[in-house]
Amino acid sequence: MKLYIKKSISFILIFIILLIILEIVARNVYNYRTDLFFKYECFKENQNEIEVLFFGSSHTEQSVNPQYINKKAFNLSYGSQDLYYAYAILKKYINYMPNLETIVLELSFFSFGYDEEDYVGFIVKDYFLELGLLSRSKNIFKIFINSLVFFNHRNTFIKDFIKGKKPIPHSILKQNFVPDNLEEIDKLKKIFPQKYLLANGFRCVWNSLPEEEFIENSKLATRRHLAIHNESIINENLRFVKEIIDIAESKNINVILFTNPSTIYYRNNFDKHFIDSFYDIVKSICDDYKNVNYYDFSNTEIFNDDDFADSDHLNYIGAKKFSKMLNSILE
Repeated sequence: MKLYIKKSISFILIFIILLIILEIVARNVYNYRTDLFFKYECFKENQNEIEVLFFGSSHTEQSVNPQYINKKAFNLSYGSQDLYYAYAILKKYINYMPNLETIVLELSFFSFGYDEEDYVGFIVKDYFLELGLLSRSKNIFKIFINSLVFFNHRNTFIKDFIKGKKPIPHSILKQNFVPDNLEEIDKLKKIFPQKYLLANGFRCVWNSLPEEEFIENSKLATRRHLAIHNESIINENLRFVKEIIDIAESKNINVILFTNPSTIYYRNNFDKHFIDSFYDIVKSICDDYKNVNYYDFSNTEIFNDDDFADSDHLNYIGAKKFSKMLNSILE
């Protein structure tokens, strides 16, 4: 019996040591930290002055450039951010924004059925480590697991290790504007060939897809968004939206709900029942809160393919157009 216990303990220790080695190697292969820390560093520097705050996923992070908003604005959206984190962030920081007048909250077609913890758990650790926010389920074990780089890349680790994949440096520029001068834009494109994050929270994306790739990209995007749609959490996410509105109303802060522009290719891949269900939920919110306005830009005709980075995200040209539209509404 003693021999069996010793062997078991030895096996467990070897297994733990192996995992530690794999984790150390994985942190050298992958970029362990996201750029969420930079966004919140900039946010905290400006929180006392912010008048308009934008919340959403990558759709809004890439579509709203606060430099075109006449009031002091900040884009607190982040890739894959769900409605729970929008609520948790607002609750944590609302008392540190004395000048906040308006909250602008993105509602994408998949928003009500989306739980970030189930889809991209590796970002959950950043909300915990950078902002001190527990995950939706308050599951400490999940936070620990999602903090393990090897665990989150276990399916591609061997292939990436053989290739010698290196950490991707953060594309961060601590300034609050995208230049209008073409010469300055060309200089930035050489430094940041694809995209970069500004100090106002906007993620600037330069490129657009070739026309023939939009259709295929739209299929991939809608397939991904339908896959993350979890019917069981719709009511929970609806509650988070209402709690955001309740918090805002208690502070005399206006709330605007909106759906971002998207290409016709993207929208056409959702069936009518799915879209109708989304609008029914939005209508129920507007019926309950008469002072909340909803704007649907998903099918507006003023955007063309050149304004989009892909089928459901604007590039910097489209973001400029859209941000000016929002500015008119805010005024």
